[in-house]
Amino acid sequence: APLMESDLRAKPHLQLLASDASEEGLGGCAAPITESHWQQLFRLAEERGCHVRLDWQAGQVARLVDNRSSACGLALQASWGVTLQVPVRRPKHINLLELEAVFRVIESVGKSGVRRARLLLLVDSQVTVGAVSKGRSSSRRVNYWLRRIAGVCLSYGLSVDVVWIPTKANPADAPSR
Repeated sequence: APLMESDLRAKPHLQLLASDASEEGLGGCAAPITESHWQQLFRLAEERGCHVRLDWQAGQVARLVDNRSSACGLALQASWGVTLQVPVRRPKHINLLELEAVFRVIESVGKSGVRRARLLLLVDSQVTVGAVSKGRSSSRRVNYWLRRIAGVCLSYGLSVDVVWIPTKANPADAPSR
């Protein structure tokens, strides 16, 4: 029997989610979204992490096009509501706080009764995007949160797709402070 499974026929959850963390707190937001906007953002979701090259020649960087910034426009237009605002009790590394915020946002969706759905989550941490997209990390502490995220997704039949957005466009930035 498989440890994890994914229902590729699961319907999109038409609530766009966002999470963020700071040294002061964890924040989460949700906004209603149309199916066409959901599909547009889904195409921007990270699958395997970012491409990195250490041998760029002069002028090559200018040819790179990052279409993920189109997520900013959709994020800034949406009518967001705060779903999570929790103070941080003990200081932790910011990457661990970001993953805890993702976990809490997904858990709150599951506890609200959503089952067998695909979630879109906006995050402003590249580490979180890469780790959640891959489902693993070389860090044991990061893997702890990834296992918790996998557990809650398995329990509620949720599939999570993560889209990176800049911090200034992240609606969950304010509730995390």
